Amino acid sequence: MLNLYLRRLTLTAVFGIFSLPLLFAATIVVTSTADAGPGSLRDAVGSAVAGDVIRFGSATLREPIVLSSEILIDKPLTLRGNGMGNTIIDGGGTTRAFRISGAGNVYIGILTIRNCATAVSGGAIQNMDGILFLDGMEITTSTAAGAAATEGGGAVHNMGNLQGNLVRFIDNSATGAAGNGGAILNSPGGTFNITGGRFSGNTASRAGGAIEDNSGSGTSRLVNCTMLENSTGPNPGNGGGVHITGGANLVVIGGSYTNNTAAREGGALWNGSGIMHVINAFVDNNEANGPAADDGGGGIFNNGGTLNIRPGTVVSNNRALGTAGSGGGVFNAPGGRMQVIDATIKNNSANRAGGGIEDIGGANGLFVVTNSAIDSNEVFTSPGNGGGIHIGGSGNLSITGGTVNGNKAGAEGGGIWVDRGLLEIEGVTISGNEASGNAANQGGGGLYNNEGGGRIVIRAGTVITDNHATGTLGSGGGILVDEDSGLTITGASIMRNTANRAGGGIEDVSGDSLVTVLTSTRVDSNEVFNSPGNGGGIHVGGNGSVNFVSGTVNGNIAGSEGGGIWIATGTLTLGGSVVIDGNTAEGNDADQGGGGLYSNGGGTMVLTPGVTITNNSATGTSGSGGGILNHGGATLQIDSAIIMGNTANRAGGGIEDISGDSSEVMIINAILSNNEVFNAPGNGGGLHVGGNGSVTIRGGQVNENRAGQEGGGLWNNVGTMRVIGVEVDGNIALGVKADDGGGGLFNNGGTMILEDVEVTNNAATGTAGSGGGLFSTAGAVTVTGGNFFGNSSNRAGGAVEQVDGSYTSIDVTYRSNVTGRAPGNGGAFHVTGTSSTSSFTGGMVMDNFAGNEGAGLWNQSGMATMTVENVSIFNNTVNGTAPGDAGGGIFNNGGIVNVTGSTIAFNTVAAEATAGAGIFNRSGGVFTLTASTVSSNMTGGAGGGITNDGTMSIVNSTITQNTAAAGGGIAQAFEDASLDITGTIVADNFAGIAPDFVTAAAAVNSGGYNLIGDDIANEFPAVGTDIEGGNANLGPLANNGGTTLTHAPTCPSDAVGNGNPADASPDQAGQSPDGTRDIGAIELIGGCSNFTDGLEQPEGLALANNLHASVQLFPNPTALAMVNISIPAELEGEVVLRVFDANGRVRGERRTQAGSVFQLPLEDLPNGTYSVQVISGETSSTHRLLIVR
Repeated sequence: MLNLYLRRLTLTAVFGIFSLPLLFAATIVVTSTADAGPGSLRDAVGSAVAGDVIRFGSATLREPIVLSSEILIDKPLTLRGNGMGNTIIDGGGTTRAFRISGAGNVYIGILTIRNCATAVSGGAIQNMDGILFLDGMEITTSTAAGAAATEGGGAVHNMGNLQGNLVRFIDNSATGAAGNGGAILNSPGGTFNITGGRFSGNTASRAGGAIEDNSGSGTSRLVNCTMLENSTGPNPGNGGGVHITGGANLVVIGGSYTNNTAAREGGALWNGSGIMHVINAFVDNNEANGPAADDGGGGIFNNGGTLNIRPGTVVSNNRALGTAGSGGGVFNAPGGRMQVIDATIKNNSANRAGGGIEDIGGANGLFVVTNSAIDSNEVFTSPGNGGGIHIGGSGNLSITGGTVNGNKAGAEGGGIWVDRGLLEIEGVTISGNEASGNAANQGGGGLYNNEGGGRIVIRAGTVITDNHATGTLGSGGGILVDEDSGLTITGASIMRNTANRAGGGIEDVSGDSLVTVLTSTRVDSNEVFNSPGNGGGIHVGGNGSVNFVSGTVNGNIAGSEGGGIWIATGTLTLGGSVVIDGNTAEGNDADQGGGGLYSNGGGTMVLTPGVTITNNSATGTSGSGGGILNHGGATLQIDSAIIMGNTANRAGGGIEDISGDSSEVMIINAILSNNEVFNAPGNGGGLHVGGNGSVTIRGGQVNENRAGQEGGGLWNNVGTMRVIGVEVDGNIALGVKADDGGGGLFNNGGTMILEDVEVTNNAATGTAGSGGGLFSTAGAVTVTGGNFFGNSSNRAGGAVEQVDGSYTSIDVTYRSNVTGRAPGNGGAFHVTGTSSTSSFTGGMVMDNFAGNEGAGLWNQSGMATMTVENVSIFNNTVNGTAPGDAGGGIFNNGGIVNVTGSTIAFNTVAAEATAGAGIFNRSGGVFTLTASTVSSNMTGGAGGGITNDGTMSIVNSTITQNTAAAGGGIAQAFEDASLDITGTIVADNFAGIAPDFVTAAAAVNSGGYNLIGDDIANEFPAVGTDIEGGNANLGPLANNGGTTLTHAPTCPSDAVGNGNPADASPDQAGQSPDGTRDIGAIELIGGCSNFTDGLEQPEGLALANNLHASVQLFPNPTALAMVNISIPAELEGEVVLRVFDANGRVRGERRTQAGSVFQLPLEDLPNGTYSVQVISGETSSTHRLLIVR
């Protein structure tokens, strides 16, 4: 009430200023309610002079003054009644009350004007040119019947200056066919300012249920007014409350505009080409009923002008009810410019588009929303696009701050829908919106970008969360980008959105015309259900491409494929700081999964350095690819990414590749670690390659992955897998069957190529698990360089298990691998198939363990063929104690083994009743040993060097310093065994029975030129060129040239010069004979031609020979940080020890005294081959040293 009086006082003061010249005007009192005559109102107006005041006496109180015709006011005048309902001027339903012309300032107030009528315009009052003040009064039930579009104004027709304060316009109407302005018609030249007015129940046929402004210019104001239940229609019916034709401007400040109805457009307010400001107003529960797609605007309609919705304005509960009605709250027509600042657009609805706002302003328009709430609006199903905002055509929108929350769309774009224009979003919360379209290209719970070239640009601070695409095939819970459209996101969060078909967070089917770019963006905790349910975070359909520069894709869920991101035939590029973590794909089929990433075939995924794919899961019954699933025809490129902690049920805990041979998979310097595949069946803990896919892995690590069945680290099917310079460490395969395992790698019949790979500490832990490092069922495996170290299995093949196919090893070290006791065969290598081939060239087999047979190499029966060339087989141990445990170095189970140029030394089968510490050849086996050394092996049973129960040929080899209970060098125990031996030394072995040779009743055939040190049992069938009981005088096992260690004879030696003179084949070091061939594996170049028993030999030569023969390096090879060097006592004075590397550089020098054993430190030297020079005065000798750690 206080505000009411203040407004009245203010307006009175204004009126007073205008009336200063008339301060001394007369007051005329109306004393009669008659239409005319003395005391009547008509008489008072007619008799008054400019400036007079007309009051109403008590005789008129609550008695209507019924007029028969209008009263002309042509002078400044004041008419002040005694209050609404107390002073009543009645037009009798036939006439206008007042026409003001040439009057100047006219004040009419504190009264009621009712039941007036005119055939043209201004049913109660027509202000032609004056300044008309209406104050504290009401105009009701008045009618203007003008039929033209320029006619109307059921209460007032204004062509001058209309000022209103606390005026009530009730139930007035413009009834003409095109009548306008049920309460007020403002024509050219007119302006109005209404404060505190109330417009209720007014109607117009054409436009402006309450007010029509047809002035074309000027600015009018409505301040704190109430417009209630006004209506317009049906010709066409625009502006249920206010309609502005042309370029006039209107400022609306405060007030409420509720329950107004337009038959077509603008339930409350309709703006033409001018400027409309709506400030702190309440626009609620209005209706627009136009059926066309460009009809609507339940609250406000802007027809090409400028609409500014300013702070504090609330546009709520308005409806566009026409069949295709749009813009439930606000409609911006072509060319329109609209700003919504600090306002609220909520709970509005439309049938076609734009539940809150419909914008078809076009490229020449302007649409800006700032710090506003576009909330809880709804568009239904005709078709039902843009629950909060719909931007048609090429219109653009820039929205900053505020919210777009809880809106619903019957088809597309629950929050915002944009067509071919540009949508820019910054710092906006888009939450709880819903799109219900059933088609696959419908949805976009938060945002929808329609096909045709539009773009959405989302900037920092924007949060798109808890939106839903609920239709049967609804896609894009957060965002849907349709064909030929673009999406750029920077610094935003896309979280907890859901869809039924695809793209819980984002569905991108934009195609290849534009690249979707995401930078510093979170796509987290989104979900797509199961129709089919692809792309929990992002789904990229068709040939669309996405460049995800930085950000996270975390905690998303897909009912089928691609928990994080799903891509079809386009390109997905992930930048260096992208994290894909904790996503889940729930598809049950074998080709479903991809917890982190899924490529559907034909597309390309590129992971750049620094990308992290962690803790993702493929949880379906046969779900595959916990981190990544790469489908048929897809290309996958990974560079220096981290793929860690991912899980799958069927295959590929880290990566599942079923792309086939038509595509490329390249993994470079990646870390594939701690991934796991369970047991359905559970293959490829790190990587599983199905079908005939081709994969290259170069550099990086494959560490600590687990497989429920096969291939803890890597699993290859029938395609080609290349692994180059990779560390494969600590992986586990848990399969319990004999054909399960492959802790590090598994080859299922394809081609596997390993180059310089470190296969270490992997395990096949199942009950009968095999191939701790590598398992190959068939196909071809080639390993060049690198190491198998510390791998283990329970059944067979501590390092490698081969079933069938071929296995080729070149310069590979197999060290410290273990196979257990189930049964425990092949500590380093085991062959199961009877038709396989295996080949070892160069390298070492060292320090391996087997619980049963073949601590080093184990070959199968039948046609299984193993070739060993220039290999060092050292210090392997069979630790089983059962009778028949055998083959510390090599075990041949009845197949074919060919060993050339190799050294088999320091191997052990220690228990009693075991056999063949160096080599065991089982019955049926065919074993050829050529130009090789068998030395220092030890067994508690028979055959310290070799036990032969099959067919064996030994040519030009040396068998020495081996130890056994019987047959320290060679033992044959079975009658059907046979041995052909030629050009071989069997000497200086140790045994309680037959130190060098025992054969029982087995066949032995000498090819001659053998040196048998001890044939005490006379079991060796010597021929004329054989030497029995001779002195081989062999030096220590050392580097005497070539790639393996040998025992060179020292002078005098019966082996020197007594070999087959017709044999020119190379020795173990690859040297051709120097003159007459020597017996054994190694030639003494130069022979003993100058040897004279020390009496006639020149002193210097004798000393040099003596020095070389008597200096010993042990252990050699060495795995220690030192090597012992024994210096003979016959040398005098200081001795210099100098170490050279393979390039001839001096790597160390020490000095000692003769007659000592000096420990030469090696801790600073890496693995490799070195030369140790021993210098005494002017005499020196050089010795080879091999460091293997």
